[in-house]
Amino acid sequence: MKINNKQLKNLSVQTESGQELGTLESFNIDVESQSILEYHIKPSSLVEKLIQGALTIPRGQIIDITQQKIIVKDTFSGEKEGFQKLHQVLEKKKSVVLNKK
Repeated sequence: MKINNKQLKNLSVQTESGQELGTLESFNIDVESQSILEYHIKPSSLVEKLIQGALTIPRGQIIDITQQKIIVKDTFSGEKEGFQKLHQVLEKKKSVVLNKK
């Protein structure tokens, strides 16, 4: 499947467990290998409060890209200090949802 930059921009970005992280804002390309190195995410309001700034996800953390969304590993890592707190909040939310079933 081919997807162009206009289709990629503003795609929803979610963890594999379905937690909304935000939308794709931009990406960096390695000109030598002609491949995407990292994705810059405009955080959702919850995520933005926790990490205070842009969210950069390396390509190795991406599980799948469809025409509707980008799915990242639940254990994605990034450059911000708030990631540990973000993971704790998402894990807590995930366990609450699992306990309701």
